[in-house]
Amino acid sequence: MTASDTETPGTIQRIVSATARGLALAGGLCILAIVVMTVAEVISRRVTGRSLGPVDELSSYLFAAGIALSLAWVLENRAHIRIDILYARLPGVLRIVLDILSLLSLTGFAAILLARGWQVFAISWSSGSRSASTLGVPLVLPQGVWLAGIAIFLAVLLYYCTAAGLALLRRNPGWVARHLSPPNVDEVVAEETRDLPKHGAGGGQ
Repeated sequence: MTASDTETPGTIQRIVSATARGLALAGGLCILAIVVMTVAEVISRRVTGRSLGPVDELSSYLFAAGIALSLAWVLENRAHIRIDILYARLPGVLRIVLDILSLLSLTGFAAILLARGWQVFAISWSSGSRSASTLGVPLVLPQGVWLAGIAIFLAVLLYYCTAAGLALLRRNPGWVARHLSPPNVDEVVAEETRDLPKHGAGGGQ
């Protein structure tokens, strides 16, 4: 690894990573809450024959929030699903071009999501819309959380677009490969075995 390979905006990168990690944790808690509510609902129906209430409605809000809040972390960890059978066989230059195109297309999609989501949020805010259920949840609450997750996702995408552009201007394609390319087999194996106990060559140490 050369010095140019490590030329990344360290402070900004740490902020991006910490933010993505914190949001992913919040998203995971949303999914965990869905599991707890679903189990409680099943037990309640089995034991008392009664439903706990609009679990489906709350689960849908939590699911949408959990997905939106986790998107930045997925990008940060290059965990988006990609079909890379052909990609892995292309020359390095073409792979970098595809990585950049993928990043730009994802950024454009996130921008469209944010714009459309903001329109829906603004309508709900101005009209005071509530869910058509016994809870009567103000729709701006779940919509606002979802919108915040998409907005942060877009901000992280824009950061990576800027950082990738600077890396290319500095003739540092290795940065693009490390931060935007899908993990190769060696990286996947290293990640999966990272927490396994390490043994000596003889296996007895």
